[in-house]
Amino acid sequence: MKLRNAYIVLLSTLFPLSAHADELLQIDMQVGNSTGMFGFSTVEDMITQYEGASLQDVFPAYVDNVTFVNSTVDYRGLPMQLVFQTNSTVLQFTIPSLNINETFDGQGDRDTALDQLEEYLKGQGGETANLINRELIKISPNSPVAGNPASLMNSMVDNAFHSGTGHKKPSANIAAIAMASDDMTEENKIGIGIDYAKYDQAGQDTDVWNVPLSYSFNLSEGRSLTIKAPISYIDQEGSETYKARLGASYQHPVNDHWILTPVLEYGVVASEELYDGGQIISGSITSLFTFNSFKFIDEEISISIGNMFGQYETMELEIDDYEVDPDQENTVYKHGIFVDTIVNIFEELPLNVEYIITDSRYKGDEVYADQISEFGVSIKPAFASTRDDALGLTLLYVRSPSAEDISGFQSKLFYEF
Repeated sequence: MKLRNAYIVLLSTLFPLSAHADELLQIDMQVGNSTGMFGFSTVEDMITQYEGASLQDVFPAYVDNVTFVNSTVDYRGLPMQLVFQTNSTVLQFTIPSLNINETFDGQGDRDTALDQLEEYLKGQGGETANLINRELIKISPNSPVAGNPASLMNSMVDNAFHSGTGHKKPSANIAAIAMASDDMTEENKIGIGIDYAKYDQAGQDTDVWNVPLSYSFNLSEGRSLTIKAPISYIDQEGSETYKARLGASYQHPVNDHWILTPVLEYGVVASEELYDGGQIISGSITSLFTFNSFKFIDEEISISIGNMFGQYETMELEIDDYEVDPDQENTVYKHGIFVDTIVNIFEELPLNVEYIITDSRYKGDEVYADQISEFGVSIKPAFASTRDDALGLTLLYVRSPSAEDISGFQSKLFYEF
């Protein structure tokens, strides 16, 4: 047994253990004279690695409460240092970039000090603990609150913009095939769908599943009130996050070409595994102007311009023993160009094809990606006036000109009846 342990120590010294480079939490650790690298998808698992039993499994020469431990943690892009001095049960925790220097006294037991660190990161550390999550919005491509395409704030921006531009365009070539606007029917509408998005955010994969739910009240003369309550699940390299939103939009046609849509929305996001989250309230207004259609190479084309202005502000989130206050406030501008045409691939089912280009700009508190662009296409059956159901598929390529390590795609399938 002694020979085996000596062999393991020799291997760990000559060939340090390697972490999975794509995981959100990374540790580069020195234990006595040995070194190792580890990757984790949850904060709890990361902290568990420092416990005596876990260290002894990897470093057999480790003596609990005695052996020197020095480590650097890549905490979703934020460098941290965790140190146990020789013969000490006091954990030294520092974040140089934030001038955070904390000590957790285990009173003779290092695992007790680690429990104190865990509670600190959950928000019990008060204002200094909140500094960590605020900094992550600025420097990390994977904050669940803001600063990337998968974040709560960006999904709220997308919803507000789509609420004002996603309906059938006025004065478009729809009239050419006797299509009546859904907004002019006297029926209320139920909407349901499924969205999937996959993003590469600084080399780390993020998968987002979203179920959009809505109910629209027709108020006559093209006016409508829509309530939306989408729910989402996010997987970031094995780290799970959940978000939900509740919003109301009012669509008001100013004239045959111009529609204004104000939106009020509330959203919440929480990740028990990353000790991060927040609440956001927002107000926005979107303008959609559609020009008269025209002929181009025997095709009738309609162009619309969408412009949105919104204000987004976070609130503190408290769930069980988690307390997170992102303290983030942003003004967001989103602009888009929509080109609509009718494609008669199938005689019995002409298609309304819309080409989309959008650009979002975030002002105010700093975020990792303050510009996000989309390029895509939306395809809908061009139903005649006797059909009021709306079925649509939208495909988008997403990238950030301000953070070139972010890109991905979205697919959205929606049905309204």
